[in-house]
Formats: sequence, C-alpha cells, structure tokens
Amino acid sequence: MGATTVYRCPQCGYVTDEIDEGPGLFSPVAYKAFVCQDCLRVVCKQTDDNWNLREDDHECNYCHGTNLVPWEDDRCPRCHSEMQWECVGLWD
Repeated sequence: MGATTVYRCPQCGYVTDEIDEGPGLFSPVAYKAFVCQDCLRVVCKQTDDNWNLREDDHECNYCHGTNLVPWEDDRCPRCHSEMQWECVGLWD
C-alpha cells in the first residue's frame, strides 16, 4: 500500500504537490520521490522493480529537466531544512 503525502518547509515556505510513495497492494506499480536538480522541486515518479527511475521516464514533471536524484532525507531541496509532512491519503 502506498501513501499520498504533502511536504512543507517551515523555513522557506516551499510546499510539494501531493507525492505518491510506495508500492501498490494489488498492482506492480511503485512510486518514489525524486528531486529535480534543475528546478529544485520534489517530483513523484513511477519506478522499476529496484526502485530506480524507469528508463522511459527521466524527465521532471515541471521543468522537463533530466537531472533527477532520489529524495532520501526529506530535507527541503531549496534551503535544506527538515520538512514537515502530512499524509493526505492511502492508495492500493
């Protein structure tokens, strides 16, 4: 089961869109958060079986850059402060 989460930075005010993360319960689809190093936004991407970006989708949802890295530490991509999060849903 996956979760839909919104992250907010108390330091600089950056807020993510809804981010889906995790595997589906009845589906082979899995999602993971990545940071675009070009526009400094968190993006949600479908992953392969090893939690890596799929070969056919290496593009930022916002600026269309291809410099995506896994978002591992829940820190703001803009000011590096720890972000607060809120679970806004669960999905299968």
